[in-house]
Amino acid sequence: MSNKNSYLEWEAPEFKEYAKSWVWYVALIAIGLLLAAYQTYVGDYFGATTVVILALLVAWFANRKPEVITIVLDNEGITLGSMRIPYKHFKHFWVVNTKEHKTLNLEASTYLKQTVIVELADQDPDEVRKLVAKHVQESEAATPSFSQRIAHRFNF
Repeated sequence: MSNKNSYLEWEAPEFKEYAKSWVWYVALIAIGLLLAAYQTYVGDYFGATTVVILALLVAWFANRKPEVITIVLDNEGITLGSMRIPYKHFKHFWVVNTKEHKTLNLEASTYLKQTVIVELADQDPDEVRKLVAKHVQESEAATPSFSQRIAHRFNF
């Protein structure tokens, strides 16, 4: 693999899908109704409406199935399906390689500090690390964000 034309390509789901039982959905509905009832009780009808809309959005996203996309890493950036992101948009990266998760995590250099999480599927994490490290600084101390920990904890 020459440095000029080095790339990796594989297919993986957009995101990790967690199985959700009917109990998960009942809990979501119960929490949403309790919060909406409280908001109505204190006279915050806008808050109650917002809670209902948020609960519906969470249920919709939770029920969404991931598409299988083609992922390409090359010397210029990363391609996720039809979206191309140059490496210059990332501050640092880290690879998670555990029994539960095998991902490439890229933290954007924007003020929102959004993390792009790429499922590695059967791709070799060491090969991914070597290629990306040529272009983006690797973070040894990176930890999952609060929202990532919540999503994993509640199987979202």
